[in-house]
Amino acid sequence: MNWKMKYWARLVTEKVISTLWLDGLQEIAKKIVGRKSTCDAAFILRRVDRKIAELSEVLKDGDIEVVHEQGTGWHGIDLVVFHMLGLRVFTTDVRDLLNYDLLKSVVRVLNENVKEYESYRSQIEFLASQTHLSREAFCEAMGVVYYVGDDFSFPNVEQVDLFYSDSVAQRMKKEDLAKYLANSRKVGSDNCRHYHRVDCNDFLSIGRKDVVPPFYYLTVSESFWEFITSKKLNYQNRLRMFEYLEMFEEHGFSCTTTDETTADEYIEYVAKHESRIPQAKKMSVRDVAIAHFSVLASWRAESNAPQKAA
Repeated sequence: MNWKMKYWARLVTEKVISTLWLDGLQEIAKKIVGRKSTCDAAFILRRVDRKIAELSEVLKDGDIEVVHEQGTGWHGIDLVVFHMLGLRVFTTDVRDLLNYDLLKSVVRVLNENVKEYESYRSQIEFLASQTHLSREAFCEAMGVVYYVGDDFSFPNVEQVDLFYSDSVAQRMKKEDLAKYLANSRKVGSDNCRHYHRVDCNDFLSIGRKDVVPPFYYLTVSESFWEFITSKKLNYQNRLRMFEYLEMFEEHGFSCTTTDETTADEYIEYVAKHESRIPQAKKMSVRDVAIAHFSVLASWRAESNAPQKAA
């Protein structure tokens, strides 16, 4: 079976599962094929180092005490990093995905390598001493409030200094991202900022880009892509970096970007299929071929002050 047959078979299967309200089957399948109770130590340490570097850069520009994370995910590595940096966190996901065994694995790996993180030794050792607790009690000890809901209303959040996500914004439909940005203005502090890392390559190419071209999904018609992909399972919008920035600007933000990543092979692929990619008609091939980027956004001084939640 060639890669295209496997690609479309997976999308069709996920669409059927979602249509029949059998979403739990996907979680069972993931656990069987690789979502085990442990994480690869090298992966954990790379992610922690990257997150500390990124967030330290964000934190140096102003007082940040409270973070709202969109998209908690499975392993909770970012939650541990937030705790190491002394931040309180509200984190939300569309489903209850946070795996406590994976979260404890993250803490164990850090504790085993604590000499590499002397500045955060007390925080790491504290978390290691709390892993006997229930998941809920452990999150409370971490300073984390975890909730599930897909309405982007930020329940229980009174003030936020930083809205944050990593590889989540591309999972939102455009209208949901707009709702997220609009609602974020109702609960943010006066100096609130956004930091989002966005992956713009085809999610089915992750870890196998030598088989699935990272921008194959851009060549599928918009109407069919929206029909065949499952919002609850592996939905991915096809916004490009400058389209994200336009949305932020439309909602009263000023933006800067970092870590813009592309490659000659990506640019060549987009150029080869330019006639089938709508975005290539309104922006450069290179701009379409940006696979990853991070955006840091803050409210423009001239924009209307955010309306606080009652």
